[in-house]
Amino acid sequence: MWIFYSILSAFGWSTSDLFSKKALGQGYPETALLWIRYLLSLPFLLPFLFFIDVPHLDAFFFRLHFVWLPAEITALFLYLRAIKLSPLSLTIPYLSLTPVFLIATQYFILGEKINSLAFLGIMLVVMGSYLLAATSSSGGMLNPVRALLREKGSLLMVLVALLYSFTSVFGKLLIEHSSPLFFSVYYTFLMALILSPVGFRSAAKAEKGALRPVFLASIFFALMIVSHMLALFRANVAYMIALKRLSGVFSVIYGGLFLRERFLWQRLLAASLMVGGAVIIGVLG
Repeated sequence: MWIFYSILSAFGWSTSDLFSKKALGQGYPETALLWIRYLLSLPFLLPFLFFIDVPHLDAFFFRLHFVWLPAEITALFLYLRAIKLSPLSLTIPYLSLTPVFLIATQYFILGEKINSLAFLGIMLVVMGSYLLAATSSSGGMLNPVRALLREKGSLLMVLVALLYSFTSVFGKLLIEHSSPLFFSVYYTFLMALILSPVGFRSAAKAEKGALRPVFLASIFFALMIVSHMLALFRANVAYMIALKRLSGVFSVIYGGLFLRERFLWQRLLAASLMVGGAVIIGVLG
């Protein structure tokens, strides 16, 4: 089931990004979008509280917030900034670096190791992501390296990938000290609350024409949160995040079909490497 939840999380993530990028393109402020995605996700998540037991939250759960929250909020702002500045197909693939960083962070923090087959799968996901970025222009195989200098969004996404390697590990610890469904609701409510001061001010000044893509982005964002927590609770962190990075495949398809980004077929070929890596992680890892 963790494989299904991971892929569902990837789908929810990339679909939310598609509508988020449309809203940002219509001039909707980043801070307002970030806040409203959490706020509008709550009605879809709150009903879970009627079907689960509220767990006992120990002192460790709350102490971890001092390192988890700053990293999580910083990564979210940088993520939205990145997809606003650069094409989805040239930013999202860099998130595949997260499971590479996770090899180290999960070992030192959780003591979790990966086996050789899973390592091969993770490397295939990373290679596929690199090739996705390489097909973004006529720059060839060195284009992803040049993109880090030319595309500010690409550079920001590398930093986001590093931050997520820490927040994913912290997230698993928080889930272990609560429960997946409870933490899905708790996380969404907490982020909506924290972002309210800046989000409300930005939303009050925003153009109302972008509300439809904002609402749709929120629905798929809620789907991503729940499936992410359910998968993370059941799996090795690096394996789960590697599968979630299949969001890059969905983003390539969306970029070609809806945003008129170029080189669709070349990028789909590169994305097949990512799928192969995901199969190795899920079936053989």
